[in-house]
Order: sequence, then structure tokens, then C-alpha cells
Amino acid sequence: IGANVHDFFASGEIEAAGYLAFQDRLYPDRRRGRMLDFGCGVGRLLFPLARGYAHAVGVDVAPAMIEGARTHAIEVGATNLAFVGSLDELEEGTFDYAHSTAVLQHLPVARQMEATAKLMRMLAPGGVFSLQYAISDSAPSLVKSVKAVLRLPLEWGPIADLNRRLRLRDPNMRMVAAPLCDVIGLMREAGVGEIASTFQREGTWDAVTITGRRGAAP
Repeated sequence: IGANVHDFFASGEIEAAGYLAFQDRLYPDRRRGRMLDFGCGVGRLLFPLARGYAHAVGVDVAPAMIEGARTHAIEVGATNLAFVGSLDELEEGTFDYAHSTAVLQHLPVARQMEATAKLMRMLAPGGVFSLQYAISDSAPSLVKSVKAVLRLPLEWGPIADLNRRLRLRDPNMRMVAAPLCDVIGLMREAGVGEIASTFQREGTWDAVTITGRRGAAP
């Protein structure tokens, strides 16, 4: 984040306001009890989203991110937040809102599906979700070829040296397109009857945020 801390968190305020306003239009009767942010990082979106709920939980596998979020919570006086390293630490069926942006698309397909299924189970009946997925890479073929080279193992001599010198890529930030038919199938299994989609551009990738509401318990 560096010297742009203010701008970093300010961008989250604007983006989160859009999510909350969209939910208000779609689900004006939604509950505002508990929410979770999967892949919260240091809380760019978590903190402004949390102000719309009584209690919020940030989930991130990276201890450094959780520590940064805890520090920021102290700095801004946020008292309705908790942080965990995994969805497995949370009780299923207890959240009114599940959110994830710019996280699922960096996971292998199998893990995207696993995380989606878990997030659906986290929701209480009537709970709302907004989850972002990558769709496709619109980069020219030459750029895709370069990306393919950069996906070679980092320990391979020339690639390791190039990455070390230029910091061309973080191996954890590779974009992976989601099998959206399968994703929607998981949502249907959770009792989701209708969804709303909004589209974004993440670099050369097209992405979609799917918003929906879990149905009543069977």
C-alpha cells in the first residue's frame, strides 16, 4: 500500500457503497446482522461494508493480512469486527451477507467451487451474497503467450531470475476463469432462485459479480 494508504482505503469506501446500495435496491428487507468478507486482506472493503451490519468477520488465509486488518481496526476504532484464517472456523448458517471481491478468481477451479459451496453454507436462510469471478482474458494472443511463459515454475533458472529482477508476477495472483454454469448450479442447490450480475474489467480480464439471496431452509 505504501504512501497511498488514504487512497487505498478511500477506494474501498466508494466500492463498498455501491455494493450496499445495490443490495438495498434488490433486497430492501434484508437482515443486517452478521456479514463476512472472504479474502478480506487488510480490510479495504471489509471496514466500510461492516458499518452496514451489526457484526462483521474478515476471513483471510494470510496472517500478515489479518494482522494488518486488526491494526487498522484499532486505528479507526472499529469494534464490531472479528478475524479468522478460514471459513472452517465459522458456524454455518449464521451470516446475513457473504462477500468476496478479487479473491476467488485467483484460486484453482476446484478451490473456487469448494469456497463457493462453503460460502453458500455460511448464509442463513434469506442471506444475501455478492461474489466476484473471472470470466475470460481479452488480452491479445501475444500477451497471452508472454503470460504463459511467466507461468513456468519460478525455480526454473531464466524465469526465476527475470521474476526476481523485475518482480513480474506474484505466483498467487494468477487469474483463473470460473466455470459459471457449475457456480450457478451450486447457488441453485442452496435455494437461490434469482441472481443479478454486474460486470467489471480487471486488467485484461472480464469479471462478473453475482449477487443473490439464499432461499429458505428445505
